[in-house]
Amino acid sequence: MDEVIADSFGKQLDCYNQRTGANLTREMISSQGLTALIPPDRWDEFAGIPHEDGFFADLELIEGSGEALRELSRDHEVYIASAAMEVPSSFAAKYKWLQQHFAFIPSSRIVFCGDKILSMPMCW
Repeated sequence: MDEVIADSFGKQLDCYNQRTGANLTREMISSQGLTALIPPDRWDEFAGIPHEDGFFADLELIEGSGEALRELSRDHEVYIASAAMEVPSSFAAKYKWLQQHFAFIPSSRIVFCGDKILSMPMCW
């Protein structure tokens, strides 16, 4: 879900910039890396943002993801996997967000797990 259909990193970065007065961009992070741009004494603050109540409730869609999943769902069973156990408080917000943006995907095909590899089919 995150960074495939939902822009969680963008929101995390925006929240961090607003709180600290920083002006970090995706381009800066891509070229220099997070650890070079976020001071060690601010790392816990940055990492804690997704753990705050409601963080996942209003994420932006990744451009084109809605259309792509709708198209795929015409001929395939589409499943959404989220490693929600990393942020246990995110379950309700993520589920509501998915229902709002991807109501055409049945609830039975939404997988909240600790490790997304567990939700992938095994090919031997």
